[in-house]
Amino acid sequence: MKQRSIGFQSADLDQQDFTTACKELALRARPAITAYPLTVVCLYLLGPYYNSQKALTVVIFCLALLTTIVRWKHASSILEITGPIPVQWKRRFDFATIASGVAWGFLGLFTALFATPQDFIILCIGTVTMGAGAIASIGNDHRLYFIYVYSLSIPNALPFFFKGRFESSAIGIVGLILATVASYLNWTYCRSFWTNLRLNREKIDDVASARERLEMVVAGSNLGTFDWQISPLELHIDQKCPKLLGYPPDKFAPFAGDIYSFVAPEDRKILREKLVALLKCPESKTHEVEVRLRAVDGTFRWFVFRGRVVQRDLSGRSQRVAGTYQDITQEKVAQTRMEELQRQIEESEKLKTLGVLAGGVAHDFNNLLTAFVANIELARMGIEESDEAQQFLNEAKNSALSAAELCDQLLAYAGKGKYEIVPFSLNQAVGELAHLLQVSAGKNHTLKLELAKELPNVEGDLSQIRQIILNLLTNAAESMGEKSGTILIETSVSKADDIQALHPDLTPNDYVHLVVKDEGCGMSSEVLEKMFDPFFTTKFTGRGLGLASVLGIAKNHGGKIYADSEVNVGTAFHVLLPVSKSTPLAVETKAEQESPEHRRGPLTVLLVDDEVSVRIVVKNLIEQAGHQAIAVSGGEQALEMLTSDRKSIDLVLLDIIMPGMDGYATLQAIKENWPDLPVVLSSGYSEDNVFQRAQGQMQGFLKKPYSRAQLLETVESTVAGHYSEGKLRKTA
Repeated sequence: MKQRSIGFQSADLDQQDFTTACKELALRARPAITAYPLTVVCLYLLGPYYNSQKALTVVIFCLALLTTIVRWKHASSILEITGPIPVQWKRRFDFATIASGVAWGFLGLFTALFATPQDFIILCIGTVTMGAGAIASIGNDHRLYFIYVYSLSIPNALPFFFKGRFESSAIGIVGLILATVASYLNWTYCRSFWTNLRLNREKIDDVASARERLEMVVAGSNLGTFDWQISPLELHIDQKCPKLLGYPPDKFAPFAGDIYSFVAPEDRKILREKLVALLKCPESKTHEVEVRLRAVDGTFRWFVFRGRVVQRDLSGRSQRVAGTYQDITQEKVAQTRMEELQRQIEESEKLKTLGVLAGGVAHDFNNLLTAFVANIELARMGIEESDEAQQFLNEAKNSALSAAELCDQLLAYAGKGKYEIVPFSLNQAVGELAHLLQVSAGKNHTLKLELAKELPNVEGDLSQIRQIILNLLTNAAESMGEKSGTILIETSVSKADDIQALHPDLTPNDYVHLVVKDEGCGMSSEVLEKMFDPFFTTKFTGRGLGLASVLGIAKNHGGKIYADSEVNVGTAFHVLLPVSKSTPLAVETKAEQESPEHRRGPLTVLLVDDEVSVRIVVKNLIEQAGHQAIAVSGGEQALEMLTSDRKSIDLVLLDIIMPGMDGYATLQAIKENWPDLPVVLSSGYSEDNVFQRAQGQMQGFLKKPYSRAQLLETVESTVAGHYSEGKLRKTA
């Protein structure tokens, strides 16, 4: 900004400063303009000459009044201009001011020449008053004031010089000196005005620059600003909030109605409490609240508001609150997703721990059942077939085998069940079970199938997947009880993108989606959290292993199972199984193969098991069949026996889970030293789990518990097949 100490022109200043100076000039000049007609009135009232010359006085008063009106309207027009002020308006103002000064100066000259000294003194007093008042009224334009004050003073001083007396000349000189002093005072006032204008302009520029930087920072971030004036109730908020919520900025007026109507019902109480705490806080601390605001489409977005009281009245009551806000919807979604992942991790760890426990319990229990079943077999062999005790022993054996099935369910939950992995169609599996499913659903329930067309194949154990379907359908029917209704079985495909978004714990892939939905009693949130836990059941006669085994099967197929439920409405179980890229295998009917010719003569079996009861009873079963059995308690003893007398051993029956040297290590040592010796592994786990680690090394497998017939069949057929075919093979 350029500044001139003796006035201003549009060429010296930028447009904004020129407009500011013009408005300041017009505003200050309006009150001073009224001095002209007022002074004329004083001349008429106090001056003898003008009192006697009424006509002349009226003419002078009318001219002064007309000048005042014209100048007042011109100054008012300048003040009313909202934009930049044109230069010609300032020129008109300058011309009117100078013309008024010249006219008044010549009125003074006329009064000095023709009126009485009393009239002249009154006019001089008015002139001095006008000149002094003009120091402030046109003080920001020193050049204009300089011309104006001398226009007033020179005509009034001239008569004193023409009278020829020293006293008169001195009075004229004093008048001009006063005009000069007034001009100097105006110069100092003008300089002060422009200095203040420059400083204010610099401050305004600094504020504008800071505001621009703040706006750039706010615009470049996801922060918004708000200004809440409490009395009167007004909320000034930037455009980010209405834009995020989908409202036009001119129609976003939270205080036009109920402010809480914009807030989610669950958040209204906490918002009210936070506002009360903010307004009542004696210190200007920053407060924070997270709320959900309703968008145009009815959805809610998360916002965090941070603000503090910035203005209070004299009594200390809050009058104004200002601060920032931020859209945290994505952060909340990510936080929810993270919490869900954490929950899933914790659930997975819990299930893993329970799975290990369940697998260990099932394995140890199968060991006990092995001795139990074998002892029953020995007892039955010791009595006549017609003996009444045969029936009781048979019932005991069946109960033991039922217990073994319970162990199989535990193993399925632990992921150690038996699986035969083949690609197949889930629609076909459901279709083949349709009649059985309808029977399981019951007469009061309608079974509805909605199977997707061209459903991709899945890969897994078909019998295990059938177990999932039947188990879920049975649960659905039982939850509905005697109540009539529909059980829906639905299949569809979930794409990889949807799976990644909804189930990040699963491997990205397309999944076949199986839904079993009922209209039963539903489950509470507490039951939903525990429904997959082993031995948890809401049924009076339930064992609590159905859903646990279903979970284990789904997880070991690379899938997932979860449920949606509402009390008194129903439950929907969802099973996700990965899509298979393999071609489904055709079902082939194989002719029964004749059992290989058993080796004639007694066999010698090396029995390796750490359980004393198992060793004793199995040794008895083998020997009662006409064979010989050598029983040892561990892998080290088995290797010592083979080292000392290998030729007499026809087969090794080897337990897997043993302390010290386990079955796998023992098997490897046997195959390294005696590769032609057949080995049958025995375990409470399924064959598939064992086969994965012992593939190509074992020649047979016995799943605990086993019967006498299964034991002898496996032992004799393995030895016979080994020696007749001259090669090793896996026997189920």
